[in-house]
Amino acid sequence: MRLPMLRSDGRPKTNLTYLKVRIMKNLVTALIFTFATTVWAGDFEDGFAASEAGDYKTAFSFYKKAAEQGELAAQFNVGLYYDVGKGVAQDDAVAVRWYKLAAAQGYSSAQYNLGAIYANPKGLLQDDAEAVRWYTLAAAQGYSNAQLNLGFMFANGKGVAQDYAEAVRWYKLAAAQGNSIAQHNLGAMYANGRGVLQDYVEAVRWYKLAAAQGYSIAQLNLGARYANGKGVLQDYAEAVRWYKLAAVRGNADAQFNLSQNYATGKGVLQDDLQAHMWMNLAAVSGDKGAQKARDVIAEQMTIQQIAKAQAMAKKCLVSKYKECD
Repeated sequence: MRLPMLRSDGRPKTNLTYLKVRIMKNLVTALIFTFATTVWAGDFEDGFAASEAGDYKTAFSFYKKAAEQGELAAQFNVGLYYDVGKGVAQDDAVAVRWYKLAAAQGYSSAQYNLGAIYANPKGLLQDDAEAVRWYTLAAAQGYSNAQLNLGFMFANGKGVAQDYAEAVRWYKLAAAQGNSIAQHNLGAMYANGRGVLQDYVEAVRWYKLAAAQGYSIAQLNLGARYANGKGVLQDYAEAVRWYKLAAVRGNADAQFNLSQNYATGKGVLQDDLQAHMWMNLAAVSGDKGAQKARDVIAEQMTIQQIAKAQAMAKKCLVSKYKECD
């Protein structure tokens, strides 16, 4: 039985190139206390109460009244509502107008969200240089997601000249605050020797920090490190452990690799049923090579075994990866 090659870490990966701040109770509550002494604090508090009740249209109305009187937190929330289409029709251009009012007063979340809107490759306002400008303002205030995204922009030469050393600098600042994606990306920079001397041991250290926080791509790449013995002693059982953690989070590459380990008996007892199940799940998760690999595994199985493996995959998927043994 010949299976495709193991999936390893390769280039730095991130799915947070333009993460947007969402309405969060802890953020809005903090702002209530900050601005409760202003004349328009009542409108803001009424907006917050309506938001908590799920009445976003009423919340938007109260926030807008306060925002029009210069309430910083309300200006941000009005921008946010236009940004995500809560209580009002989604409109990036209007969101930008309100965000800029708050950002001009140094509000880092507004600066970050402006960067996110301009960085969106599918957005009508897409402008990488402008995204970098706003990310830089937020990052300078210690906003970790802005530091992360600014590092990504430097690493990929978006809106700024490509500079791996500068990318590493920003990743380190975000990673020091516990940002799991920055920790992972920093590990990838060490693994590939970009902006720093190549150092597999250091790469593993950062992958572990991100993986411990549940970041599935770091768990995948840490598993690959144990499988290939780079930066750590080769240990297939440990590779399987990390692949499983990422696999149950829906990571298709981890599901693919886990299937391979079951198929070949590396780090785990050989099990065609588990191999077929995980490769089937990898195919469902969008892995383009998984369907062919699953069919290769099926060649070693009876019709009854295939049917059982398919039932196992369905049970795992329906249970949201809680019943996959």
